[in-house]
Amino acid sequence: MKKYIYISLSLMLTACGVSNDDKSELETLNLTSIALSTCLSTSAERFGYESISDVETLSCSDVSEEAFDQTALDEMNLFENLSNLSLYYMKSPIHFDGSNFPALKAFRCDNCSLESIDLSQNSELNSFEIWGNTYLTELDLSNSPKLEKLNLSKVTIMNLNLGNQQLLKEAYIVGDALYKNTQLNINLTGATALESLEMFFVGIEHLDLSNNLELTSLQINYSTIQSLDIGSTKIQHLGINYSDIVSLDTSTFIDLRSLVLVENKIVSLNLENNVLLELLNLKGNPLSDGMLDYLESITWIDRIEF
Repeated sequence: MKKYIYISLSLMLTACGVSNDDKSELETLNLTSIALSTCLSTSAERFGYESISDVETLSCSDVSEEAFDQTALDEMNLFENLSNLSLYYMKSPIHFDGSNFPALKAFRCDNCSLESIDLSQNSELNSFEIWGNTYLTELDLSNSPKLEKLNLSKVTIMNLNLGNQQLLKEAYIVGDALYKNTQLNINLTGATALESLEMFFVGIEHLDLSNNLELTSLQINYSTIQSLDIGSTKIQHLGINYSDIVSLDTSTFIDLRSLVLVENKIVSLNLENNVLLELLNLKGNPLSDGMLDYLESITWIDRIEF
């Protein structure tokens, strides 16, 4: 039979001579998870929490890898008013049911083993971050219309459903070293407020950004991308490196300041409309003789490398 260690936040206070009559609601909680108890104690001290309903922020960074597991996450369901949650370092695969935290606005998980996550009831979510996860392959954020920030780093997600994210301003997506053997399924057409997009180590052949008219910065490194449609005329910084881009039309990017296209398959490029360009890097491309002559004749760009 599995043994549970029941601990109370009040133990620390009892050792200090605090009587039961002086204990708050949180201090009398008996929790199975040592990790959650430690996390709760730290947050209660930092924010002055006394009751269960007070708990709005939990940052569980000072717990061991062995301790934070599904049990800890299940016991966390007590805190229905939780709006900010940060989880760190879990070894065993876990499932996160966001319906237990209807007030959740910010979620971050570092090096944790999320195997599945249900955010269908988290309409208030405005920031979502995962930094290091090799279990999760699907992520559905379509029911979180208030999302403004999305960070997915070192993940193996292949299906990303964003829905109509009309408030999303920045997205950061990093896959893993096996990106050439995988295909990322993502649709950004509903992210009409998107201003910054960074993608690294992603398997994707075509990217449709024709509806992202507020986009000012785009960075794609180490990908299988061959073509993309960019609808924004506000682009200022554009970088696509170590990918398979063959051609790129920059004629409508009148605000473009930097263009870095290293190690692609570009033969030629017309830059006549990019009069504000300050930096151009085309190293590692099979540029035609005509393109090389054209680059040699350019005088309005401060820094050129090819």
